[in-house]
Amino acid sequence: MLISLLISFVVGCSEKTLNDNPGTKIEPILDKYLHNGRLVFKDQETYQNHLKWILSNQSTPDVIIRFNSEMGLVSMKEIYDAGMDLVDNHVDFLAYVEKYPRVFERATYLENSMIFDIEAPVDYAYLINGDGLFQVGNTIYRVSHNYTIEIVDGDESKIPLILSYDESIKDPSIKSVPTSSGAKTQLYYRIDEFPNGDRMVSRHNVVFVDYQYRYSVRTTGQTRVLGIWWQKKLNYIQVSWDEGYWRDSYCTIDYCPNPYPYLILPWFFSATNKADLEYIFLSTEFGALFDVSYCLATHKGQLTDGGVIKVRQADALEDY
Repeated sequence: MLISLLISFVVGCSEKTLNDNPGTKIEPILDKYLHNGRLVFKDQETYQNHLKWILSNQSTPDVIIRFNSEMGLVSMKEIYDAGMDLVDNHVDFLAYVEKYPRVFERATYLENSMIFDIEAPVDYAYLINGDGLFQVGNTIYRVSHNYTIEIVDGDESKIPLILSYDESIKDPSIKSVPTSSGAKTQLYYRIDEFPNGDRMVSRHNVVFVDYQYRYSVRTTGQTRVLGIWWQKKLNYIQVSWDEGYWRDSYCTIDYCPNPYPYLILPWFFSATNKADLEYIFLSTEFGALFDVSYCLATHKGQLTDGGVIKVRQADALEDY
């Protein structure tokens, strides 16, 4: 059964981001409500403030989950995390992935490396439901790995169209923007092996959603299963970044409204018995200019208690 499920997931797979201090302020429920399983925001200001609140609480996810629970929302991030708790039980995990096809994105790499990513950036994943849906005013949105899609007239009967969206849809009330904006999503991918052959994968990513670039760093454990590199829980896992700086693409040779680079505050995240950690360290309207920006990211992983600790460091604002 495991072999059959693995083959079905490998065939057809294709290769496929903060400057605020974390806080624990409870997000007010005013101007937000749940409708047909999706979160609805009164207006753009309410929606944007909620996104900023989520980013500021990356280090305290229980605060975000408590808010979602009060609203009645089961977010994509909660669904994804529940699935990743099953990752070492391969049959159960694959069955769970099949149950939530719009939550998990199968990213494949060289040497049969497969990583089950989440369909949306971390901040969005906390506010969208398992189908990637949310609403602002009268506009219904879906966030996916490839597109941000809008039903601008709020017609709920068109939701099935955006759940199976492709560019052949010619409805003028349905708009889409590529999440990558034509740019490479993955900036960095490196492997460090443990003595027994299992390994730690370090990645840096940039995603473009709703006219914002989100830069993230991610550490992942892996083991080989039937010839496929598969996510695996590590005894200890960590991702962090030092104080950094960045300039954005709004600056030109002739004009730059801020002559000094912007500051990226340092932060540190760690966990035990987890397969993945991913956090956004920068969110900006204009893309970072890599040649005049710098943020040193550190990835750490330990397979067993007392075992070897692998460490990988690299500039998270450089395209390797």
